Amino acid sequence: MMEPKDEVSVVIAQVLPSDLVSKINNLSPRVALSYAAELLSTERYMLRERSPNSEPDLTGISEEIDRMFAGAEVVFAPALPFPNILSRLGAVKSPNLKWIQAVSAGVDQFASSGVLDRDVIMTTGRGLRSQAIAEYVIWAAMTLNRNMQQRFRDQSNRVWGRGAGASRLLRGQTLGVVGLGAIGGDVARLAKALGMKVAATRRSALRRERDVDGVDEMFPSSDLLELLAQSDFVVMSVPHTAETRNMIGERELNSMKPTANLINISRGAVIDEDGLIAALKAKRIMGAALDVFSAEPLPSTSELWDLPNVIITPHVSAGAGDTTDASVDLFCQNLLCYLSGEPMTNVYDKEKGY
Repeated sequence: MMEPKDEVSVVIAQVLPSDLVSKINNLSPRVALSYAAELLSTERYMLRERSPNSEPDLTGISEEIDRMFAGAEVVFAPALPFPNILSRLGAVKSPNLKWIQAVSAGVDQFASSGVLDRDVIMTTGRGLRSQAIAEYVIWAAMTLNRNMQQRFRDQSNRVWGRGAGASRLLRGQTLGVVGLGAIGGDVARLAKALGMKVAATRRSALRRERDVDGVDEMFPSSDLLELLAQSDFVVMSVPHTAETRNMIGERELNSMKPTANLINISRGAVIDEDGLIAALKAKRIMGAALDVFSAEPLPSTSELWDLPNVIITPHVSAGAGDTTDASVDLFCQNLLCYLSGEPMTNVYDKEKGY
């Protein structure tokens, strides 16, 4: 348990409405708040549109931001921190940093800053966007199931295409969730409401069990191939760690049904992208909906763009709905725990990688 502290310097690096800034500021008289978000936005713009006339103003803004981070003990960071935030999370720019609250479920986007290697607590936004991502998964499953990609192409070409489409309802089909966490749990809930059978893997599962935690069948991670073999839709919902990198490769893809579809809302690196392209081109699986990729933005040279059985979206599955209030509530809850030395919620485990 951490010892109670005196004044705690808090830097807010994500844009918030003034009432929520006040909510954080008024949480405790021990909070010394610096709202850096607008200065960071201005700095990004000026760096992008750089001109000799703007140099004095840019220098002043950058020095002010540097001053805030130099004293920061706590940083409330956005889900996708920009380079001018990441560059200030190292030991040189933020020597007093003790805790970062992220609003994303994963924190691998912070790795380039070196902060994950520091003795700094990371707490995540696990669960904040799970409903939005779950809705995306169901939309993707419906779209793939009815081959709506072809319907959209027909519409663009003014073709009245009444060719063969899906002959099955989602009801009765099996949705396999690889990684049953907060997101996977919401996916399972929505899929069950549609009458689907839901199977899942979980890292902590020791054996196969039925009717547990909202799914019809739970598999240990070691039984991944069995889950893949019985699933009509496979949803990747694992964190990106050394253990999960390229966990879906040629062997796993060959274990799937030729009528199965793959949906990835995790991280691009959990799938061997070249292997997936080969499987899709050979029609060893039916199709895929991909919101994340090994390289983002997805290069224009990627073969994925041209495959008719692929849905591509630009990492937007979490973008529906406004979670700002919920993220501030989580931060305030954790900040009170930090001030009192109590355990915080959603602490990132560096050993596990999530």
